[in-house]
Amino acid sequence: MTNELDLFLGFGIQNKKWRIDNEEIEKRGLPIKDEFDFQIIRYIASLRDRINNLSLLKNEIEVLNKEAIEETEKLYETNYGTSHKRNLLANYYETFLNQIYGIMENIAKINFFVFDDYFVHNTQELNRGFENQRDKIIDGKLSLNPEYDNIIKNDLDWYNEVCAIRHTFIHFIAGMCVIDRKEEIVLKYLTFNLSFIELNKEEKIIRNIIEDIRSFYNKTMTFLKGISIIYLKNIDPRAISYDYILKDDYLEVWEISLSDYLEGKKWALVQKVPKIYLHLGRDDFHLPNNP
Repeated sequence: MTNELDLFLGFGIQNKKWRIDNEEIEKRGLPIKDEFDFQIIRYIASLRDRINNLSLLKNEIEVLNKEAIEETEKLYETNYGTSHKRNLLANYYETFLNQIYGIMENIAKINFFVFDDYFVHNTQELNRGFENQRDKIIDGKLSLNPEYDNIIKNDLDWYNEVCAIRHTFIHFIAGMCVIDRKEEIVLKYLTFNLSFIELNKEEKIIRNIIEDIRSFYNKTMTFLKGISIIYLKNIDPRAISYDYILKDDYLEVWEISLSDYLEGKKWALVQKVPKIYLHLGRDDFHLPNNP
């Protein structure tokens, strides 16, 4: 079933209201590096890629954790071998947390397009970073939207943990995968909290890798679905989303407006593109732009 996040990613990228030109975006404080207009397309596409990457990493870590446990069991049995899988597991865990951080940074940039009212009623530049935006909302120095503000204030305690772990391995020392063995082997991530961001006021940071990636993944997706509900309210109901289905001999192009989708109407088939055109790079047909 399609959820609010899927709807936002599909229809948001087609929302003309958010396709603000580069001159206005520069005024709002986002950097422009080239002549590519409508930067919102980049940020939503980037968010979608990061979400996909997070899911891939979660699945890879689940598999790698099992392999690392098997590797460790062999070490116990033979007193000989390597800890290659455990080292890789710690690296994947850090990459997983970095991906969550990147997702939040994408959200901070998307806010520049979604919350137009802020730039109408405020002369103060909106900070580009998610943590800075969040801190100001919590301190009452910034308000983007009452519902969004409420999520930021009340539903992100778990993100403090992500930031504390990430801040340490990014700015100070990398972590390692250690073995916690009682009745069965449990692989944990160990580092030392040398930053000013305290995690339970402990010197050591010890995390159950599998528990973390499952919990942080679910909480990230819950957060994204929550703010997608808010974002959807700012999308023109006439916005069109496209879907592409590859058949044996041709590509089908389907479309639907947000309003029709919410009313339960069916997708409409608008084009069939022969597969040979796709292979030959023919330019005498046009595919709707849905990056």
